[in-house]
Amino acid sequence: GWGGVGKMGREIVSVVVPLLRARRSLERKKAVGVVAALAGGCSAEVLDVILAEVGKGLGSEDPGEVLTAVQAVSAVGRTSGYRIAGKLPAIVPKLVAFCAREEEEAEELRECCMQAFEVLTGSCTEGMRPYVGEVLELVRKLARYDPNYAMSDEEMEEDGDGMDAGEGGGEDEEAGSEEEEADEDYSDDDDSSWKIRRSAIKVAAAFIHAHIVPQQSVYEEIGKMLITRFKEREEAVKIDVFLAFSDCIQIVGEFDKLCSDDVMIDVIEPVAQDTGKVVKMLRKELKSKAVKPKVGAYQSLENLLCVVPTAFGPHFASLVPEIEKALADSNADLKCVILSFLTKAVTKLDKQALSAHVEPLLSRIIAAIGDRYYKITSEALHLCSEFVRHFGAADAPEEGRAGLLKCISSVYSAALSKLAKGDQDSEVRVSALDCLARCVAVCASALGSEVEKAPVVLLERLTNEVTRLAAVCAIGVIGNSENLKCLLPQNQEIFETLCSFLKKSNRNLRLHSLETLCSLVTIAPSEHLDLLLKDVSGLIADSDLRVTSQSIELCTALVEAGCLIEPNVLHDVVFLKILAVVTSPVIQGHTLESMLSFLKAAVNISKDPLTFKTMESELRQLTRSVPSSSKTCLKNISLCTASLCSGPDNQADLISALIDPAFTQEQKEVPQLYIYAINCFGELGKASTLPVSQYDKVRESVLLALKSPNDDVKFAGALAYGLVASYSGGKGVPELISLIKSSPDNRYLLLLSLKEALAYGEKSSISKLVPEVLPLLLSSGDEMMNEGTVSDESILAVKAECLAVLTNVNPTLVLDALSTAVSSADAKTRGLSVSALRYAVMSYNNPELNAALKGHLDGYLSLTKDASPSVRRSSLLATNALIKTRPTLILPRLQDMMPAVYSETVINPDLIRVVDLGAFKHKEDDGLEIRKAAFLCIDSAQNKFIKQLDLNTLVKHVVPGIKDHADISSLSLMILTSVTRSDKGYSGIIPHLNELLDALKDILTKTFKENAVRQDLDRHEESLKLALKLIRSLNDVEEIASSATLSTFMGKYVRSGKNAEKYEGISAEWEDAVGLGGRKLSSKLNSDAKL
Repeated sequence: GWGGVGKMGREIVSVVVPLLRARRSLERKKAVGVVAALAGGCSAEVLDVILAEVGKGLGSEDPGEVLTAVQAVSAVGRTSGYRIAGKLPAIVPKLVAFCAREEEEAEELRECCMQAFEVLTGSCTEGMRPYVGEVLELVRKLARYDPNYAMSDEEMEEDGDGMDAGEGGGEDEEAGSEEEEADEDYSDDDDSSWKIRRSAIKVAAAFIHAHIVPQQSVYEEIGKMLITRFKEREEAVKIDVFLAFSDCIQIVGEFDKLCSDDVMIDVIEPVAQDTGKVVKMLRKELKSKAVKPKVGAYQSLENLLCVVPTAFGPHFASLVPEIEKALADSNADLKCVILSFLTKAVTKLDKQALSAHVEPLLSRIIAAIGDRYYKITSEALHLCSEFVRHFGAADAPEEGRAGLLKCISSVYSAALSKLAKGDQDSEVRVSALDCLARCVAVCASALGSEVEKAPVVLLERLTNEVTRLAAVCAIGVIGNSENLKCLLPQNQEIFETLCSFLKKSNRNLRLHSLETLCSLVTIAPSEHLDLLLKDVSGLIADSDLRVTSQSIELCTALVEAGCLIEPNVLHDVVFLKILAVVTSPVIQGHTLESMLSFLKAAVNISKDPLTFKTMESELRQLTRSVPSSSKTCLKNISLCTASLCSGPDNQADLISALIDPAFTQEQKEVPQLYIYAINCFGELGKASTLPVSQYDKVRESVLLALKSPNDDVKFAGALAYGLVASYSGGKGVPELISLIKSSPDNRYLLLLSLKEALAYGEKSSISKLVPEVLPLLLSSGDEMMNEGTVSDESILAVKAECLAVLTNVNPTLVLDALSTAVSSADAKTRGLSVSALRYAVMSYNNPELNAALKGHLDGYLSLTKDASPSVRRSSLLATNALIKTRPTLILPRLQDMMPAVYSETVINPDLIRVVDLGAFKHKEDDGLEIRKAAFLCIDSAQNKFIKQLDLNTLVKHVVPGIKDHADISSLSLMILTSVTRSDKGYSGIIPHLNELLDALKDILTKTFKENAVRQDLDRHEESLKLALKLIRSLNDVEEIASSATLSTFMGKYVRSGKNAEKYEGISAEWEDAVGLGGRKLSSKLNSDAKL
């Protein structure tokens, strides 16, 4: 190992272990501490000696020795729980037996046993799993252990179930108040039974956190038991009960988000049914004088509200009186938790449930704005904003809107007062600006002349560096409302200030300024427009696509708003800048869409130089400068041209120009122009704007492209033909199918055409052709063709994509056919079927497809164990797609599926072949792609199901991947980083820490010769960066960082030598991105190395 006590372990044990049986309790306690510390770094032999002595103590007749042995189990479990998993069968049954003792003298022993169960559940989860039922039964029993205060289960049930779930307690509650007060006043200084109850509740909480009880049954198994303990009389125990119940409800809510409604209904329904009872019981707690239990009760109510808002709504009214009283309380913690609860209530509950209480609640919240504690002020202002946003909307209930209007002036004044004071916390000022903007945007008419103060304050805050970003957002809120004209008094100054922000280096400020300017275009001062366009055009570049997209959207908004801008200015400043950027290979998605929107708006100006003829000519000329191999760039230019064809005249003019004999002759000499023309035809067909009268001419042109000697032209022609055929009504696709059958030499290109035609054709027409197309795609005799440049894999891939499109058209029929293909004797057919599934789930998500998938999924997943390597790879890729897109379907099969995935992470010698190249021999690893697919599955699984996976097993199979191929090594390092940063991730890392550090050492110490290949150096540099990020994450987790093993490794390989400076840089970047102590992995840090 990297640390530990080495040879001294045996000597230390021989001295310390006998002290576990010492007469003095202090000596035994010190010995337990030493033994626990020793267990974390000693050899397996020494650990066996320790556990043997502990086992003797558990079987001793001396109560003191037994108690010490149980305490030793807890202590050793904390430091090395993963190492004693194999010894639990000899330990846990004895602890269970101790807990079953009824005598009063055994109370401390039972408490210690419960503490041991809590520790072992967290540190040795898998080892405890076989004993969940027994321990849970003990938890239920000991959670209500209270010999000095007896209350039967029947009485408890009667007390809970007999309540009216929807109404207030009324007279019955008042009648019982004296009894409740008597319960609270009860105390017994000699009574220590509460410690047993508390330890039992902590075991239940540990079960919840460790997910040792399945999420779908955690409420039934633990949640309902916790509800019965709401009546707990000891404050410390009661707080733990509320915290555990809150966690339990949160777990159910997480499971709800993971799964679809039809799967979750049986899990959510019990929570919904018990909501009335829970609210009723917690409402009693809200009347108590103790603050901490009330805070816990509100946290439980908040989580319950978030999980079952529909069921919670009818019971909200019964909580309002206690909420009003608590908001008047002086306790800051209580106020904060209530404001958080109300924020969730406003955003989650049906508006009708709150409408009658808007006025009384707002009056209390406004008073809270004046609190001395900045956090309360900020939360109260934020809550006011939510009330205004939800109850100022047009669809808000009349009663709720009326209540808001009565308070709106007070809310507005409170926000103004906070902005007027210069000593306010920045968080308060941000919340106040948002609140102010919401009031003006929604209720300007109700504010009267006071609304005139808003633009003055906003302008003042725009000039303050601390609040300028919040002020920009606030102006945007008003700009997107009907009360936009409220800004007119300060419009000129606001506009100038926002324009100046476009030159700032703060990217976030630029983005929000652009977005706000978009909302203000209808009141934009005309004298500033030309200058604004010049500033905006400077932001249009391929270096920052989001800023580029937002900048072009602002230009489009100015054009569509009819602002007085000269066409020459628009052309020279914006259009030419778009032409300079559109040829970049990174232009895609939203950025491309914003460009197309601008072109559609600009061509409608129809004034030179913004006319169709001029703009199309410039786009065509641009094509000449792009290589014919740049498919994306040529496609983007064609999309831009097609977007100019907003009217039938433009379409006809374009087609005439593209099929003009002179231009056709030029196309033969310049392949880029040929591809441009073909792409334009395809885009017109895709947009259904191709004139029917021109169909035959266009069809002839694209079919001619399939015979071109240029591969790029043929590929473009194939895609364009499919798009043109999709638009031609009922005859285009049948013609294409006939052509596929009669032209085997061009079958790959025609299959590409078919994919486009099926994807963009009319669904009703395509549906009729499914029975004819299916046999064509599933036939297995046409993969080998005369096209020497086309591989079998490429043909199978395009077939699979065609089948995926058909699954969206007729899921039941197509999936039935694919399921039959799964059991085919031909490996290619099996691979084709599972590849089709992969493309289908990645591309489409409709209820009919999801319902049809349920009955066929097991057959597809079984192919992960197929004899053919290519089929296994396809199945793993499909499994990865299912995990990402259909986690609901995978979750019930997760435990059965993962062993097959893990088995593919190991290098298979049978798939390594030696290629004789004459002068030397080269090894080819045919299993590499299978392993990549397996690691991708593991990555997706830990992202989706981290709480359902056995992290010990996962880490065990991922760590060896660090020494594998560079691509797999990178994936392994990212997976382990993510696991380490997850909650309880350390439980999987610690058992394999030595192996992990060994693998990391190889990366940190690897050296290269002077003549090393540049690509190898770059790959190693990337691996080194990922390794250091993983090491940083290990040091951020206390349970791992405290290991002597890691400390030794850090001093020898990380904090000294050539890696020290790089590690410091990684640490600084990490702290900036996620903050010190945070466990969540920054998307920035994790995405820069994704494959």
